[in-house]
Amino acid sequence: MAKKLAIYGAGKAGEWLLDELLQKKPDVIVQGFLDAHAQQKQIRNVPVYRPEEYMKKYKDQTDMVVIAAGRQKAVCEMVKFLQRHQISNIYMLHDVPGKKHMPLLDKGEFLPQRIRKIRFSDSKPTLPYVELPITNECNLNCKGCLFLCNPAGDRTEVPVKTVIKDLARMRELFEDIPWIRILGGEPLLHKELTEILRAARELFEDSEIDVCTNGLLLPRLAQDMYQMFRELRIVIHISGYEPVYRMQEEIESVLNQEEIPYCFLERSDFSKFYSLSDSNDGAYNFQNCFTSSCHELYQGKLAMCSGVIAFDKMNHQFRTEYQLQEGKDYFDIHKADLDVWNVMELLAKPIPACRYCNMAQMEEFAWAAAGNHAVLEDYIVR
Repeated sequence: MAKKLAIYGAGKAGEWLLDELLQKKPDVIVQGFLDAHAQQKQIRNVPVYRPEEYMKKYKDQTDMVVIAAGRQKAVCEMVKFLQRHQISNIYMLHDVPGKKHMPLLDKGEFLPQRIRKIRFSDSKPTLPYVELPITNECNLNCKGCLFLCNPAGDRTEVPVKTVIKDLARMRELFEDIPWIRILGGEPLLHKELTEILRAARELFEDSEIDVCTNGLLLPRLAQDMYQMFRELRIVIHISGYEPVYRMQEEIESVLNQEEIPYCFLERSDFSKFYSLSDSNDGAYNFQNCFTSSCHELYQGKLAMCSGVIAFDKMNHQFRTEYQLQEGKDYFDIHKADLDVWNVMELLAKPIPACRYCNMAQMEEFAWAAAGNHAVLEDYIVR
């Protein structure tokens, strides 16, 4: 009997997934798309529904839902919505395979490194996505870096023992973390990157593990690094900035030659929305922030977004006075009595630190180098 399936996300990845299923997996029936915007009525004669509308009509007739979205916040919100409606068979189309249209099936079955079921249990929560900054060192000097990786003098990297200890603890705390992104700074500069990636793959054997890099170092990597990427099924996520575009052809040529999955995210504009005021509308900021579900894991602390890390750095480097609260803005994952279910609940709504952002006055600007000495004005709106 054919399984009845829904695709959550009616963008390019969802449309491509539909074509793959129609052509190569005759044992499923795609009943519809779920899409919060529902800008079109159908795709390839398959109806597009708003999520609540679909659930009212087909919830009891749906065997599985596949999430096809590339934005972290969207994926997290989709998982929460489906869990709220008691959908247990939730699958995720991994981000880069969806963008690059990589093969999904082998002998009629999903390839787990491309698309796989998200695991849930009653004993431990599932965290759909987490980012792991492993170094502040970078070979670019981007004005307005959200992680403040280039203010004067801070070139520290997180010790490999700390990174592995944090990853092991996250494996204990959560039933599943299907999508993990390693970043910096520039993660390729971390001296123990190989050891970190091997530990990450051992602990999270079927998760998508991305290395988020500007790509400038990729053409000069040793051959054994590429062999390691292939062996560990590491995906390269390239953030394209102006200096990177000049090397884009060379970078992509090397990755294609080495058969490394990758995607190239063009970023001609940066934005800043951090504020020195504590009287901004935190609920509005949370709702409109594109980083509010990034889930940062940094030196034993789990936070909702990069802002919590940035505010702490600004306090040290610019003598600002951001007040950050353990148990509300960030959580010590190594606390023996940590209530992880409560952590998940608090990460899903505005935190006190949200008041330090001002999304209503967000400023966008063309990529530029910060100069020899980054200044506070590079990062905040007045």
